[in-house]
Amino acid sequence: NIFCATSTLITSDPQLESEILNDVSNVALDVSTFLSPNTAWLRLCNVIGRVLVLSSDYVRDDHISPDEWVFHASMLVISIHMFLRSAQPLILAVFSITALTVRDRRAYSLLFEAVGLTVLQYKTLLSSTTLDWIEYEECEVVELDGESMYFLYSGEAAIPATGNKTGNSMGVVSSIDAGDFPDGEALHVSNRILGDVQFAKTLETSLHKKAKKKSKSTKSPTTQETTNSTIAPKGRFIVGSNGAAMLRISTSKLLQLMKNDDELSSSIQRLVLLCMQEKLSRTLQEGGLKSSSKKNSSIF
Repeated sequence: NIFCATSTLITSDPQLESEILNDVSNVALDVSTFLSPNTAWLRLCNVIGRVLVLSSDYVRDDHISPDEWVFHASMLVISIHMFLRSAQPLILAVFSITALTVRDRRAYSLLFEAVGLTVLQYKTLLSSTTLDWIEYEECEVVELDGESMYFLYSGEAAIPATGNKTGNSMGVVSSIDAGDFPDGEALHVSNRILGDVQFAKTLETSLHKKAKKKSKSTKSPTTQETTNSTIAPKGRFIVGSNGAAMLRISTSKLLQLMKNDDELSSSIQRLVLLCMQEKLSRTLQEGGLKSSSKKNSSIF
């Protein structure tokens, strides 16, 4: 048996076994970064690499000096901790006994599928209560303070127009049924999302703090101005006369999960960018229509 013979040969030579373990640990620690962008997978490879490094040092001399033992053990503990932070939400989602409802599946296809979020990541958001369904009564007022973002699933909500203090002028965000909108305009994600601007500001602040920690830069007037400029402007929306069903997205829980999942972070940033692009495009189109109508009226 070739496998048994190879195993016997390797174990009979401690130096060879040590070299093989060291090479495999290098693969786990370095080469794995090119194989998959998944954060949990990379951190698992990091744990395996640390174990193999520790084993390689022990096999070579049948002894590990105290300072090397402390260093490698510390790195192994840190690696295990980081892996558990990434893997625990995924494990809870995998073993969750709650199946996706029709409403869950439709929300996923409308909101998250287009930005590359996987079904497992979506189930992770649900099992961690980052996403939860909420029913609002008619004429209920909900503040948009950056704590949550909302996806309008059914019903109607109205947002006071910018600069309006009396609340008489409203921008209406309606429930969307593809059959009711032949032009497809209402199918845009930005027509269903409420609080995305506040979330974008909070995300910008979080990314700025993360970059600041990495660079270890000192505070300057420019940095302070940047931090102050990212304070999310508050807003509100008013639920319509028939109430509304919404998928509420917790900002703090989502940002925490994004710290330990680079793929999730990329998908959410694409979602925010998509909303901003659609709103900007719609604003430019409306501005173009207004200017053309003014030109036509001036001609006549």
